[in-house]
Amino acid sequence: MYHRTHPNPELHEFPMPPELEGVDFVDLASRAHDRLAGAADSIPLERSETLSYGDNEVYLYRADRFPGGNFKFVSATNTAAELIEAGHTDFTFATAGSYGIAMAIALKKYGGRGTAITPSNPNQEKREFMEELGVSVKEYGDNFDQADEYARQYAAEHGATNVHPFASRSNLAGTGAIGLELAERFPGMTDLVLQYGGGSLFGGVGSVVKELRPAVRLHAAQVQGCSPFVNALRDGEARPVEDRSSHIMPSWFARLGGVGVGRTHPFTLGVGSRLADSADTVTSGSVLATMYDVQQEHGVLPELAGAVGAEKARKLARSRNVAGATIVAVLTGNHADDYRQGYLARKSGRRREEERMPSDMA
Repeated sequence: MYHRTHPNPELHEFPMPPELEGVDFVDLASRAHDRLAGAADSIPLERSETLSYGDNEVYLYRADRFPGGNFKFVSATNTAAELIEAGHTDFTFATAGSYGIAMAIALKKYGGRGTAITPSNPNQEKREFMEELGVSVKEYGDNFDQADEYARQYAAEHGATNVHPFASRSNLAGTGAIGLELAERFPGMTDLVLQYGGGSLFGGVGSVVKELRPAVRLHAAQVQGCSPFVNALRDGEARPVEDRSSHIMPSWFARLGGVGVGRTHPFTLGVGSRLADSADTVTSGSVLATMYDVQQEHGVLPELAGAVGAEKARKLARSRNVAGATIVAVLTGNHADDYRQGYLARKSGRRREEERMPSDMA
C-alpha cells in the first residue's frame, strides 16, 4: 500500500511506524469523512490560469474554504472527536497557529478544553482567533519544535492529553478525507503536489490517493532552508535543520508558519517516504510571489505555508520533463502573514521579468 508506484532509486525509504502496519487508510478516511458531515464535499477545485503553463493544467483544491481557513480542520476534527468519545476532556497541543484554530473549532463543537502552545511572537490574528474560540494560548520557545517539546511537558504537569498536531493516526485519517475527495472527483489528475510541514497532509492525502489512483505521481514540496523531509529522502538520514534565528528578527522557522518544522517526525517520515515520487524545495521568495498571484486570480491571500504546494505546482508545470499533465495542489490557509501587498507585488513582478529573460541571462 505504501510503496511507490514509480519507484525512484534516488529517494530513500524509512521504517514504517508499527501502529500503521497493515492499516486500511481508505477505510479510516471514510470514517473521518463521515464525521465531517459533508464539509469536504463542498470544497471547490479551481483551474489556475496563472499557475498553468503550455499544455500542463494546474488546479487548486481550495482547502482555505474549510472552517478556520485551513486543511487542518479535517485532522483536528477527527482527532478531537475520537479522543472525546474515548473520555478525554483536557488537551494541550503545540501549534504555529492553524492547527490551534482547527482544534479550537473542534473543541467548541464537542465540548473539550484546550491549551495551545505557540512559539514566541505568534501571528496575532491567529492567537486572537484561538482565544475568541475559548482556547488558552501560551508562548514558549523560538520555533515549533521547541513549543512542541514544552507542550508535552505542560500536558504531563497539568494532567492533560497532549495532542500531536500531525504525528498520529487520527490526523492522517482526517486528511485522508481530502484524498477521498480528490480521487473520486478528479479522475483525470496525473500529478498531486503537497507541501510538507509536519507530514499529516502528505501522509493522509497521499496514502488514500495512491491506493485509489496508483498512477498519480505524488510530489512533496518544502522551503529551501527548512527542508528536513526532502533532505532525509535524498540523504538516507533524518537530521534536524538548524533554525536561522536572530536577536533582532523572529525565528526563521516561525516566519515560515506551518511549514517551519525543523525535524521530520519518524511517524510521518515512514509513511511519506513510501509515497513520494519526487521531493523538491522552492524558495521563500518564489512562494511570496505565488501568494500575490493566487490572490489576484482566486481572491484569497494564502499564508506562506499555504502557498508552498501551489508554487511547486507552478514550477512543475514549467518543467521541460512534464507535458500534458493535470496537476493538483492543495491550497491552505487564508490568514495572511505579515507582508505588505506592495512587497508581494514586487516579488511577483520581478519573477515575471526573470521568466521573460533568455535562459542564459536569467
